[in-house]
Amino acid sequence: MVHAADHLSAQELETLSTKAIAAKDTAYCPYSKFRVGACILTESGEFVQGANVENASYPVGTCAERVAFGNAIWLTTGFARIAAPAELVRPE
Repeated sequence: MVHAADHLSAQELETLSTKAIAAKDTAYCPYSKFRVGACILTESGEFVQGANVENASYPVGTCAERVAFGNAIWLTTGFARIAAPAELVRPE
């Protein structure tokens, strides 16, 4: 099994992780307070971010990965890697 990170340079992995973590700050999650960010590295070398978006109709929210993919589809074509960190401890 090949781990996706095996094909990334250390700089690409660092940038992908940093941008995914930073994307969490843009999450709209007034109900769960559970922030998730995602970052996609495209085949052309661009980094595209996304964050989760909640809705009062709880199941209608959108996950960070879907937001990032939507942004990437709008901005570019061809995906190479994705990172999606989340907070593992629910905030009080």
